[in-house]
Amino acid sequence: MPDTKQKILIVDDEPSGCEAVADFLHIEGYQPFVCTHPQEALATFEKGRFLIAFVDINLPVMSGLELASKMKEIDPRIEIVFMTGYGTFDNAVEAIKIGAYDYLRKPFGMSELKLCLSRFLERQALTERLEQSEQRYFSLLQSIPSIIFVIHRIFQF
Repeated sequence: MPDTKQKILIVDDEPSGCEAVADFLHIEGYQPFVCTHPQEALATFEKGRFLIAFVDINLPVMSGLELASKMKEIDPRIEIVFMTGYGTFDNAVEAIKIGAYDYLRKPFGMSELKLCLSRFLERQALTERLEQSEQRYFSLLQSIPSIIFVIHRIFQF
């Protein structure tokens, strides 16, 4: 079960869809933040660090793709899962260019959402382990004393 402080942003102009996802995430132990307008989502996103964001592609005023680009500018490490009922090939390509983590087609079941989160958490754990390994390797290299050997013509050090 995740840490209850793990915040997840949900952005969808359909309140019923937002609430269903938020209820599921709350039961799973997350702290969901629901936004039905892109400007509200951007303001909420700027206030705190989020584990992941679920963003509908078709939003009023600003598309979910534009919103995701702005979110990535603020925090390049944020993972975005796009949700859409009107998926097109162009949208999928644009989502990949932005750096989408995943793409859910509406209507999706809670099992699909749970699988998406599971894959995300596994990837996050592997990324953390890789970063820790790199830090240990760097520390090890820094702690090895530098020794310079000079070999004379008679092959002595």
